[in-house]
Amino acid sequence: MVSSTMAQLVSFPLGLVCTRLKAQGMAGRPVIYAGMLDAFRQILSREGVRGLYKGLLPDMAKIAPASAISWTVFERAKASLGAED
Repeated sequence: MVSSTMAQLVSFPLGLVCTRLKAQGMAGRPVIYAGMLDAFRQILSREGVRGLYKGLLPDMAKIAPASAISWTVFERAKASLGAED
């Protein structure tokens, strides 16, 4: 679970920037960013580092259940295939 949390912390700003780039220009929303680097610059200048992590808490809340499900499925599949440790 620690590795999942760390991966989320590192990759979350990239996902946030991608989401904002995809959402701009939709349904009457203005185009704000010229590209990925421009989006990073603008978010950092307007919102600071915290802006890159908006929405992180709900995203982190799904890590524990997702890890538990993945681990359980893996262990049961391993047992049903007769794989040894």
